[in-house]
Amino acid sequence: MRIDCITSEAELRRLKPEWNALLQRSPADTIFLSWEWLWSWWQSYGGARQLCVLVARDEQAVCQGIAPLYIENYRTAGRSLRRLRFLGDGSYDSDYLDFIVDRNQDPGLKAGFLDHIAHLGSWDTAQLNEIPAESQSVGMITDFWGSSGYCERQEVLCPAIALPESWEDYLRMLRPRFRTAVRSALRNVEQLPGEVEELHSETQLPVWLGELFALHGDRWQTRNQSGVFATAAKREFYRILSNELLQRGWLHF
Repeated sequence: MRIDCITSEAELRRLKPEWNALLQRSPADTIFLSWEWLWSWWQSYGGARQLCVLVARDEQAVCQGIAPLYIENYRTAGRSLRRLRFLGDGSYDSDYLDFIVDRNQDPGLKAGFLDHIAHLGSWDTAQLNEIPAESQSVGMITDFWGSSGYCERQEVLCPAIALPESWEDYLRMLRPRFRTAVRSALRNVEQLPGEVEELHSETQLPVWLGELFALHGDRWQTRNQSGVFATAAKREFYRILSNELLQRGWLHF
């Protein structure tokens, strides 16, 4: 298995068809690891950061694994250091990040990625956030670097709810007073003039997103807060991402 390191946007763009094909063969198949999500993230937040995407290919040059990483400079205790992180991490947009590996190559290829990362020599500390607890990567990373005494593992709770088959079944799960409030709000919406539209054309996208950003900002200003779309990078991320998702038929807006 050959492992190469991609450091340019042009190379990252060329990976698109192989990336998503591999993701479908991987147990880490989520929207947050799709090429569309991470490409959009990099276009918006990349800045002075350095791409460090590892790509593993077999003897037939078939892509069997991707470690989507980047390196950034940061300061701590008066020192300037280089930190290795997953693409998508650092802006509070992404969840469930991980190595993308063909399920038939896991966990051996992940071990290969960790060994390659250890010998890169271009980073001082690694901060690999958002890995799901059920991923084999968690234990492997802990075992790989744990003996050094410098590996720290932190668990973060992720509340979730299993949705029932129907809306009415869901309403029955709610507390009585909250259920009444939801039904009342829905009745109020139904009485408003106008109609629901669905976006189909990318020419509509800038206007619709602009309205979304403005409405969201207005709502949070009532609480004397700015809301998540206050920064230009965040708005740019959702503009690029929405366009990519629309082209794939993944956007419902």
